[in-house]
Amino acid sequence: MADKLMPLFPMHIVVFPGMVLPLRVEEESQRMMIEECETADRRFGATLIQAVHREGGLVPHAVGTVAEIAKVEKTDEGALHVVAVGQSRFRLIAVEQHAPYLTGRVELLGRERSEVKETAPLINETWRLFERHMELLFAAASRKSPELQMPRDPELLSYLIAANARIFPERKQELLEAESAQERLEGLQRTLKVENDTLKAILATTGPAILPEEESDSPEDE
Repeated sequence: MADKLMPLFPMHIVVFPGMVLPLRVEEESQRMMIEECETADRRFGATLIQAVHREGGLVPHAVGTVAEIAKVEKTDEGALHVVAVGQSRFRLIAVEQHAPYLTGRVELLGRERSEVKETAPLINETWRLFERHMELLFAAASRKSPELQMPRDPELLSYLIAANARIFPERKQELLEAESAQERLEGLQRTLKVENDTLKAILATTGPAILPEEESDSPEDE
């Protein structure tokens, strides 16, 4: 796929396709980027910050997500309230300029292919672990977990779980970079098992008094 020039927005979170991204933009260079995006194709590259130079320059990870601006509101203080939506992944080929804001030459990555029939057991087990993960997170806040609707598409499913699971940004970045939905779901399954065990241990010692019921995190043969 042909590469293209795109403004980059390095940040401390990982954005996945389909994810809604609310932003408060105050820095002058970032406000300029958003305003220029509005007059162009309304898209920018959302990337996790990999490192920060001593001079203050930001180094983005090589894989990010194209975000399309859906709404922009300007506050009385001059800041911008932006709502963007993740569209597709990209690979950063080279940073073209650093000022007034980062611009990079990127290669847009196409949709992944994965047959639901082939990955059905993996999908169902990963979704079960994610539902349990959300139950535990909401239990920690003494709230009831909302009803969740499982996407039928494996790729969208993997992005939804990765975006909403409570895991470290660097781990989320690894999941974003996965080469297929199956690889991402397998990684999520391993990660969710560990995170769920950690949450259960925390809740058992700090509350709530009663953990949400579950059948088993590791189904046994009858």
